[in-house]
Amino acid sequence: MNFRILFKCGDAAHICDKSQYRESSRTERILMRMHQWWCKVCRQHSAENTKLTEIIQKADLKSIPDEKKQEMRKVIQQEISK
Repeated sequence: MNFRILFKCGDAAHICDKSQYRESSRTERILMRMHQWWCKVCRQHSAENTKLTEIIQKADLKSIPDEKKQEMRKVIQQEISK
């Protein structure tokens, strides 16, 4: 029996994405891995997602706090209205 028929690539990709953010259940992860045994494309997708996550974590990206964003918007609006 072909397992890909029971569990589609789109479902596996969605679970793979959820897994990166630790939002997938244990059952979902098991099903995803079972699908990846048969599907080379999904294995590659998972490997690429893992690499991307590692790169983003190493970059140690920071975002601007909401308060600072609001201040910047006000300054921009003041400058535009002049």
